[in-house]
Amino acid sequence: MSPWAKDYVQLASDLSLVQGRANAMFAPKDRATRAENSQIIYNLLVTK
Repeated sequence: MSPWAKDYVQLASDLSLVQGRANAMFAPKDRATRAENSQIIYNLLVTK
């Protein structure tokens, strides 16, 4: 993960917008699946 993105990824994780893959590991260089994208959009819409 690029150094500039670490704080943003941490914030997104803290807000439960993203959870990472297995063991809460993020794969920033990999392509996100449709399911992962759908989950992020859903989480954005239902965030309290």
